[in-house]
Amino acid sequence: MEGFNKMNQLWRYAAKLEWQYHPSFGWYETYLLLAERKLCNNWKQIEIIHDVTTKRMMAKKIASLCTEIQLSPVHIRDMIGCIDM
Repeated sequence: MEGFNKMNQLWRYAAKLEWQYHPSFGWYETYLLLAERKLCNNWKQIEIIHDVTTKRMMAKKIASLCTEIQLSPVHIRDMIGCIDM
């Protein structure tokens, strides 16, 4: 985002590796999305969405885009539901 100042960020997102279990195929690697909010110069975890995707680059791209556009966590589940993975 041109002219965007990171000092003005309210939200930031990160993709983190996790392991999930499914009875049909056992353990698998997947990525969660972590949403944080800046409060008094500290970051506070607001939301975690598990098992977003098994694709590392897709998870990182989602986190980067959400941070760039400063998407409120209120809308994150809707946004993830619209992505063709």
